[in-house]
Amino acid sequence: MRNFFEKVKTFLVNAFRVFLTILLLFLEFSCTKNEEFDSLNKNKLPEQGTLLLSLKGLSPKNEIISKVSEIEGAYEDTNVDTLDIFIFKNDGNYPIDTYKHFTSEELTNLSDIPIRTTIGEKIICVIANSHISKSNLQNVKDYNTFITLFTDLKNENVENWSMYGEQKCKIEANSSISIGITRYVAKICLSKLNINFDNTPYQNSDYTVKAYLTNIIGQKIIYNGENTNNILIYNKEKKEDNATIFHNKNLIEDNLNFINNELDKEHYFFCYENLIDKETDNLQFTRLVIELSLEGNTYYYPININQKDYGYQDGYTHHGIEKNTEYTIELTIEHPGSSDPNTPITTNDYDFNISVNPWISHPVSTIKF
Repeated sequence: MRNFFEKVKTFLVNAFRVFLTILLLFLEFSCTKNEEFDSLNKNKLPEQGTLLLSLKGLSPKNEIISKVSEIEGAYEDTNVDTLDIFIFKNDGNYPIDTYKHFTSEELTNLSDIPIRTTIGEKIICVIANSHISKSNLQNVKDYNTFITLFTDLKNENVENWSMYGEQKCKIEANSSISIGITRYVAKICLSKLNINFDNTPYQNSDYTVKAYLTNIIGQKIIYNGENTNNILIYNKEKKEDNATIFHNKNLIEDNLNFINNELDKEHYFFCYENLIDKETDNLQFTRLVIELSLEGNTYYYPININQKDYGYQDGYTHHGIEKNTEYTIELTIEHPGSSDPNTPITTNDYDFNISVNPWISHPVSTIKF
C-alpha cells in the first residue's frame, strides 16, 4: 500500500513539473509574439490619405480672367504661376509630412488639387508665386524652419504677386480643404492729378512731375506677414537710386504725362504693409510723394497714406497701409510744395477721402495742395 502512495506522489510531482514547463513555454511564446506584434506596429507605415486642396479667389496662369492686358495700366492681380504646398504634422515637433511644387503647366485649375499625404492633425501652408529660392524651399524640414522664411519687395512682380495661406486641419483617408490666400502687397492708385496754377505767377510755366513711394518696408515674414527683425526700408525719407534693384517694376513711376494739366491715366504703386499710426526714428509712414520741377526749383508733395489728415477717418479698421488693399488718391496742386520729400505739407486747403478696391477697397482720397 505504501508503494502505491509513493507511486502516486511521484506521478503528481512529475505531472506538476510537466505542467509548469508547458506553462513557462506558453508564456515565453506569448511574450515573443507580443514583442513581434509590437515591432510590426512600430515599423508599420503611417496610413495614407488623399487631400483635395482648393484655393479661393485666384486664377491659374493659363486661365487668365478677361483680357486685362488690353486695359492700359491694369494688372492681373489674381494670377498664379507656381504653388508650393507644405504639410506639417501638428504633433508638437511639426516635422514635414509632404511637400509639393506645382508649375503653371500643372495648374489647369485651382480646385481639388490632389495631394497624397498621411492622415492625422496637420498644418497646411501654401505659397503662391514664391520668390524664395528652390533650394531654400526644399531644405524646409519642419514648421519651425518654415517660419523663418521671408519675402522681399524687390523680387515681387506685377504679373504674379507672392501670396500665402495657412490652415490647421485633420486629414482623413479622403479630405477636401479650401484655403484662402492673400497678397503681401498693397496697391496705391494715383487716379487723378491736376496741376492748376491759374492766376498765379506760374500760370504759363513748364513743369515735369515724378511720383514715387518713400519709407517702404522691404521684407515680410512668410507665415505671418510681420516685419523681419532687422527692418529693411527702401526709399528711406527720399527717392533712392533703385534702378538696379527694382528694374522698373512700377514701384516708382517717373515723368508722369499730362493732357491739359490733367494726368493722362491712372498710375499704380505697390508696397508691403505698414500699419503704424505714430512715427519713430526706425519706422516712418509710407508716403506717396509727388515731385514737381518748376522754373529751376523742385517741390515735393508728400502724402501720408491713410493717416490722420490724409484720408484716415474714425471708424476705419486701420491706419496706414494694409496688405491686399488698394488705396485710391486724387490730387490737385495749386501752390508750390515742400522743399523736403519727407516733410508733409500742412494745409487747410484740401479734402481727402480714401478708397479700397476689389483686393479690399478703401474710399477715394481727394487732396488739394
